[in-house]
Amino acid sequence: MEDIYRYQIGYCDDGKYKNRIVIPSFDKNMQVNYFVTRTYYDEGMKYKNPPASRNNIIFENLINWKMPVVLVEGMFDAIAVRRNCIPLLGKILSEKLKQTLVEKKPPMVYVMLDNDAQKEALQIENYLKSVNVNVKLVVPTEKDAGEMGFEQSWVNINNAINSNFTDMVGTKLQMV
Repeated sequence: MEDIYRYQIGYCDDGKYKNRIVIPSFDKNMQVNYFVTRTYYDEGMKYKNPPASRNNIIFENLINWKMPVVLVEGMFDAIAVRRNCIPLLGKILSEKLKQTLVEKKPPMVYVMLDNDAQKEALQIENYLKSVNVNVKLVVPTEKDAGEMGFEQSWVNINNAINSNFTDMVGTKLQMV
């Protein structure tokens, strides 16, 4: 119930998003800047998102830029992490999020992408390092944050690492 209230999660009984859970995102002025819908009954498309720009900071109203920030792939991952977490709605930083991270320079940014997105995680880390933002990679596991839940996600976040030159070369070689 706490998560339903905090994230203002809803449900559609009819219309284009019938039988779907709706998770809205609000900007810093409490204006809806995006939303995600997910089927509840495993029928049809799992997710049906609006035809709107993703160049937003999802859950911006819940972010304290003076505290460490965690970047994850999806909204359910962010809900599981709970604290100062921004879903990317995929595996890349939006332009608005890039700009804001550079402007606000939180004390640390943790990149916690799924196991299959480590190339993208290293690319995000390299970009943030190049613009002097403190960043660490969260070592991936077989489960994503949404599957692990709050406690295990934070164990992994607290064990985050600074990647090294060998990691970066290995990622570059995988891209070839």
